[in-house]
Amino acid sequence: MISLSHWLLFFSVTFAVSASPGPLMLLTMSNGMHYGYFRSLPGMLGASLGNLILVGVTALGIGLLVHSSEEKLTALKWFGVLYLIYLGGKQFFSLHRYALSIQTDIQTSGLQILFKAFLVSLTNPKGIIYFVALFPQFIVLQKPLALQFMILTLTFLVTDLIWMSIYAKGGNILAMWLKSAGHQYYIRCLSGGLLIVAALILAFSQ
Repeated sequence: MISLSHWLLFFSVTFAVSASPGPLMLLTMSNGMHYGYFRSLPGMLGASLGNLILVGVTALGIGLLVHSSEEKLTALKWFGVLYLIYLGGKQFFSLHRYALSIQTDIQTSGLQILFKAFLVSLTNPKGIIYFVALFPQFIVLQKPLALQFMILTLTFLVTDLIWMSIYAKGGNILAMWLKSAGHQYYIRCLSGGLLIVAALILAFSQ
């Protein structure tokens, strides 16, 4: 069973990573802008299906970690810390505006919206490295793996769905707000700060 402190650490890192604007969140925002919240739901489903596949790949990798040395596990931890710092720094120092001009067709079907989000999820570098470098660190190898995977996966999926709903529901409002360079600066600072705080929490955790 996962302890409360362990779960809270996982939730904090996941919350920061999910909140940061990336290809998937911007696609969700675009869907919300062009189709409305309810028609963007298939995209959220497609993203969740893609993430479940990445969880499955992670589960296979956990089998290899069982026989890994402590040095390899420590190296994996610090890779995750550095990646979070990289994501945070990228938010602070990125000079370009967010790519909000994703083109969509009003005639696009729900299945097309789902499939596009599914592909973006599977090829999203932020998501891939999250599941390769961060997710495995919260699996305690000495305890039953199935229950841990279920709890952590559900936590991730719910957290990610909440953020996708926020981006989709506030698509028009957020898009108008982010047209201002000053507002983009504020959201980058907030997002970058959250990621760096998450990196520090992970760095000092056991």
